[in-house]
Amino acid sequence: MTANKDLAYRFNLGYQTNRTFQEFGGDERLFVAPSLRWNISDKTTSTLKVEYSDIKQKGNGTVPLMGDRPAPIPRELNLGDPWNLQEDEYTMVSLNTEHAFNDNWKLRHRFNFSNHELTMTGQNVDGNWAPIDPLVGDITRSFFAQNIDGNDYIHNFFNSVEVTGKFNTGFAKHTLLMGGDYYRSDSRYT
Repeated sequence: MTANKDLAYRFNLGYQTNRTFQEFGGDERLFVAPSLRWNISDKTTSTLKVEYSDIKQKGNGTVPLMGDRPAPIPRELNLGDPWNLQEDEYTMVSLNTEHAFNDNWKLRHRFNFSNHELTMTGQNVDGNWAPIDPLVGDITRSFFAQNIDGNDYIHNFFNSVEVTGKFNTGFAKHTLLMGGDYYRSDSRYT
C-alpha cells in the first residue's frame, strides 16, 4: 500500500453456490477475509485480520428407513419442507503485535474476538430414529427451530501476552517463555 512497504494488505474472497438432486435444496457460501499488516518499525509489526463467513443451506431432507434399508422413494423426493433453512454466520477479528527488543528478546500480544450465530428451522422426517411403518407407510416428522428471533450467539474473547528470551549459562542454551492468557466465552441459546 505504501512505497516503503510499511503497510501491506491482503484480501481473500470466496463464493460458492450449489444445487442438489433433491427438491428445493441447495446451499450458498460466502467467505471474506481482509488483513492489514503495519511494519511500525524494523522491530515492531502489527497485523489486523478479519474473517467473515455466511453459509446458507435450504431444503435439506433425509431418506427414511424401512427396516434396515432406505425407503424405496424417488431419489429427488424431499420429505422435508421448502422452508427448511440453516444459516451459519461467523465473524472473527484478531490483532497480533510483535516487538523485538533485540535478537534474543521478543514481546508478543494476541487478541481474538469471534461471534457465531446459527439459525435453523425445519420440518424433517425422523428417518433414522423412527423408520417408516411398512404395514401402513406412516412416517414420523418433527419440527425444529433455533435462533428464530435472531438473538442467539456465541462470543469468544481471547487475549495473550508473552515474552520470549534466549540466553546462555555456561555451556547450556536456554529459551525462556513467560506470559499469560485470558479466555472468555459468552453464549445465548433459545
